[in-house]
Amino acid sequence: MKWRMVSAWMALMLLVTAAVPALAEESAPAVMTAGEQFTDGDMTPADPDDATAIDLGESAQQGEGYTLQDGVLTVTGGGSYLLSGEGERVVISADEDDKVRLLLGGVTLKADSCAAIEAPQADKVFITSLEGTENTVAVTGTPDSSGKADAAIWADCTL
Repeated sequence: MKWRMVSAWMALMLLVTAAVPALAEESAPAVMTAGEQFTDGDMTPADPDDATAIDLGESAQQGEGYTLQDGVLTVTGGGSYLLSGEGERVVISADEDDKVRLLLGGVTLKADSCAAIEAPQADKVFITSLEGTENTVAVTGTPDSSGKADAAIWADCTL
């Protein structure tokens, strides 16, 4: 009787040991490499000379793919944007297949209660601090309850 109990216990342990790795394989998240997630074009740095220059310190301006009003820059189209000056925040709300490149060239963004750079929609957003420039991106107040302001940069797309 004792040997039957030991045999049954060992059989149960073998079943559990065999099942656990199979379950782990099924539930493991997929890991993507940079080559799978980014194209060669994605990996090519944007040229500041080809970017749309925007001074965030101006009171209001509008151009193809963007609007600046009261220190808030709203980007609605794909492309490269060379940012300078002081503002409150940048909101990227482009089409789901648009790639947006922000080139920070002497920027100070200080949002009070939300992310200073927020990207709720775009295919991919690239943020580059240009060599030789000093850039500040910060939340200075108490974050709101949305959960989007627990960092200075928040994205719901590939960043």
